[in-house]
Amino acid sequence: MLEAPNPAAPGGKTLVYLLGMSHVSRRSCRDIEALIGAVRPDIVAVELCKDRVSGLIRVDQVRRCSWWHSSI
Repeated sequence: MLEAPNPAAPGGKTLVYLLGMSHVSRRSCRDIEALIGAVRPDIVAVELCKDRVSGLIRVDQVRRCSWWHSSI
């Protein structure tokens, strides 16, 4: 967990939870579900390589989505 001052956030700070995972591990999936269930975050970010992104969404859709950030 990382903590940073943020006057605009409740309590004056922002908490960031970083969880490393394996894309093929059932345990990783359970760990992620447990963390999201316990923390109830406002935002969940997922870092994916280009090959995995293309398996989830078409590149032309990535550029049109306001909620999707990509460096493609």
